Amino acid sequence: MSAVILQMVQQNDDKHEAGHTRLRLDYREIEKRVFALERAYTDTALEFTRIKVKSDAPIDGMQIKLSVRQWAAITMGILAVAGAAWSSAAWVKSDVQALRGEFALETRLTDERNQSMMKSIDDLRKRQELLEIEVRNKNRGR
Repeated sequence: MSAVILQMVQQNDDKHEAGHTRLRLDYREIEKRVFALERAYTDTALEFTRIKVKSDAPIDGMQIKLSVRQWAAITMGILAVAGAAWSSAAWVKSDVQALRGEFALETRLTDERNQSMMKSIDDLRKRQELLEIEVRNKNRGR
């Protein structure tokens, strides 16, 4: 019986040692994770501080570095805007010239109409005068 008890104690001791070893390994793993989280927190806090300092500092245009592709994109954008402005100005200029031509034509037509109407009015006045003279001459002859 004492051998059975000794064997049971030995088995319990082995289980205790295995559990203790597992517990130590888990504890060490948790310590590593806590240390990694603390380091990540510190790094993040430093990065936020750097970003805050950079955002508070004025931007120096001479310090900006752009790639060739970025410069090409900026240049093409500027040229596109300038081309659109030039095209729009040329379009407006041609429209103004067309309106001037139409206005000149309309003015000339209006002047011709006015002259024609004035001539008609003069002709009507002359006819009226002739009729008045004829009526006077008929009245004298009686």
